[in-house]
Amino acid sequence: MTSPSRSFLEGARDNLRQQERIWEELPVGSFSRITPVYFTTGKHFEMLYLSLTSLQILGSSHIGNVWIYCDADDPWTGRQAERLLQLDLRIHLCDAAYGCNWGGLRQIMTELTAMKQLSRTEGDGYLMKVDSDVVFLNNSLFDQVMRGRFKVLANKPGLYGFHDNRMKYIQGGCFFISNSCMRSLDVDKVETTTKSIKEDSPFSSGDDNMPVDYWFTRYLHENGVSPRFREYYYCLQFLPLDLPSKSCSVLHVEGGLLQEVLSLPYSLRFEEYRSSLGEDLEDIRVKIMVDAVDAL
Repeated sequence: MTSPSRSFLEGARDNLRQQERIWEELPVGSFSRITPVYFTTGKHFEMLYLSLTSLQILGSSHIGNVWIYCDADDPWTGRQAERLLQLDLRIHLCDAAYGCNWGGLRQIMTELTAMKQLSRTEGDGYLMKVDSDVVFLNNSLFDQVMRGRFKVLANKPGLYGFHDNRMKYIQGGCFFISNSCMRSLDVDKVETTTKSIKEDSPFSSGDDNMPVDYWFTRYLHENGVSPRFREYYYCLQFLPLDLPSKSCSVLHVEGGLLQEVLSLPYSLRFEEYRSSLGEDLEDIRVKIMVDAVDAL
């Protein structure tokens, strides 16, 4: 008897394969730019808004269309959607195909389906998969990406994450993949990747909590693609505040704003910061991000 998770994975894979046949008929534009792609929920709206505001403030000429996929089970309000569209960015709002919760096969297939399609319609530049809790600090990151020649540019996991000594894997908060590489990834390797993780993963890998970062790295390796890793990303990646660690990661900071950013209370431990504010976890994280955006 086929398991429910296998039925979902087979169905999502078959649907993606059919869509690819349609997308292959589309001409690939000759333009080259960076296409930010967000996968989010209504709960994270304020963080998403601050992340986008940092992109707007920097105003990089390399940034093209901005695609935002929201979980249909936790959507934005009409007013929130209006606020996003009023930003001075080329924003496109979409429903996530299968959901945008943390990890799991449904989010994995949501991201893969969206990025596969965008790799056909967004020219020959790069997709930038970015989480809602990322603040960009300067344009050096985008300048370096557009000067580089690579298939995947990523950071290694930092203060948190899962560890597999057999391979380095990408930190999924902000990474870049060339559109040509994304187009070349074999949809039929979706199942073999998932099966291999379940068989030899060093951490829990149930269908509902399979880490997207680790899965995607294994999927790249199944396709013969090795990510290139950098130490700095010129942005801040915030940690989930329910973890007993620092309130955010300053792993990706370098450049002109470094001293200003380090003067902010990012290094306070979570319990200290929460007790000093006495507020909701989400409110705390938004307050920290406001400080970061204000520092721009």
